[in-house]
Amino acid sequence: MYQENTVSRTSEQQKTGEHLCTEIDRLAFHTLAISAGIVGAWTLARIAGALFVGGGPMALARGWWQAVTGM
Repeated sequence: MYQENTVSRTSEQQKTGEHLCTEIDRLAFHTLAISAGIVGAWTLARIAGALFVGGGPMALARGWWQAVTGM
């Protein structure tokens, strides 16, 4: 009788542990997805700002080339 109770409790604990691991994985995935979205939106905003201040895509590319080569 005692062995049967121990086996069923162990089985229940494993199921609870698996459920907890699944929830943690899901939370980690959502956290990373939200963080990536925020970083991506910030990157697009910075590129749009650089295009606006730089005078367009050609001026931005020319400025980048001059900064990299020193010409």
